[in-house]
Amino acid sequence: MNFKSEKITIMKNLIFILLILLCGTNVLAQSHTQEKCTDSIINNCVKLTTAYDVYDITYDITSYDRDWDITAQNWQDSSKNETTYDANGKLTMKVDYKWDNAKQSWENNSKSEMTYDANGNEIMAVKYAWDSTTQNWENNSKRETTYDADGKLTTENYIWDSTTQNWQKGFHIHTHIEWLKKRSPYSGFD
Repeated sequence: MNFKSEKITIMKNLIFILLILLCGTNVLAQSHTQEKCTDSIINNCVKLTTAYDVYDITYDITSYDRDWDITAQNWQDSSKNETTYDANGKLTMKVDYKWDNAKQSWENNSKSEMTYDANGNEIMAVKYAWDSTTQNWENNSKRETTYDADGKLTTENYIWDSTTQNWQKGFHIHTHIEWLKKRSPYSGFD
């Protein structure tokens, strides 16, 4: 799947989420499938299926990526991700899977968990990698963000050291939100 189709899929998911939040509709199970072929021979196609499951105020979205198998002449699973949002529409968890053809099953790949403060600002994001030997999620990286009264934020990045079993500081970033708002074409900093 290319970057442009990923952006389109993300935008469609965001539009659907926005509609749910604006309308207050509880959709119990809905599915959307999009097929995109980049040439007329159907040897470079991607099939995206997104299933929406909304329960009460939080909701989950599962997206599947499938590739066209020229030999078998059918769609083959390749990856999927499951995302969970809180009542404020904030992403709280994302789990990525890859398809194992030999086992004919989904295999864990990576997981991210995000937490937010009372103002809806992300304060921590932890990424995990799947260890197929131990069958456990293993720490990978962590980002902690703090905000001061002037709108300045500081981000500390950590990498998991499996030898010492501790988080090791990576780098940090100081940012002033007002400066970003004036220079960014995106409204994501509001």
